[in-house]
Amino acid sequence: MAWGGSVISHILLSLPPPQLYSMQPYINYLTVHFFLTAFFQQFPSALNPRILDTLLFPLDAALRVNSIASTVAMLSPISAFSASINPLLAGSPLTHCILGAVASSGGGQTASMLNVWSDTWSLSPPAFLRGTPVPGLKGWFVGSLDTLDVWGGALIAVIYDVLTGHPAFLGSEGLHTLLDFTDLETSKFFSPLSAKAACCIILSFLFGIRIFWVHHWSIVPQTVVLVKKKKSKVQ
Repeated sequence: MAWGGSVISHILLSLPPPQLYSMQPYINYLTVHFFLTAFFQQFPSALNPRILDTLLFPLDAALRVNSIASTVAMLSPISAFSASINPLLAGSPLTHCILGAVASSGGGQTASMLNVWSDTWSLSPPAFLRGTPVPGLKGWFVGSLDTLDVWGGALIAVIYDVLTGHPAFLGSEGLHTLLDFTDLETSKFFSPLSAKAACCIILSFLFGIRIFWVHHWSIVPQTVVLVKKKKSKVQ
């Protein structure tokens, strides 16, 4: 699940996934996996989705932004992979959007498609293509939150590339005008670190809306009703 986005994005770019030639992904991910598995076995009460989601959504956003930025950075002209990547892919804004979505949600969508949380694995549509239809504006809002990992990743890839001045987006008419880049030769773009920070703020805000809706919004109406009942009793 943790490697899905990395593996798929490298395959799309016709590059060997780092899991095939480097020990770093194994050290990074397996260390965290074994530590958290042992921790929650000792303290199972700490495995509370509502609390963990509420506390850790900024970390989730930061890790996804780092993954997205690292993936689209491979399309940079100064990347070590630039000679191995087709220029049509590096120069296409659509490719950047697809890679951003894959880097952000590829692992989770693959895991849901294979039903890895069930006792018997089976193929099914990915999670962003499933769901119970909800009519009206609320349905659009809920659907947007349900697919946030996908379109949010694409959005962050675009924002990151525009802020860092990737050639694929400088050639898109209107983007440099929108950001007041009147002279592309002397324009000061964001550094990769600053662009990541800006993207973290944006994605954290979007994730925060989703967490509030999923875990806390249903509590608000109940609280209002209880307050009204208490006031009526006092009167």
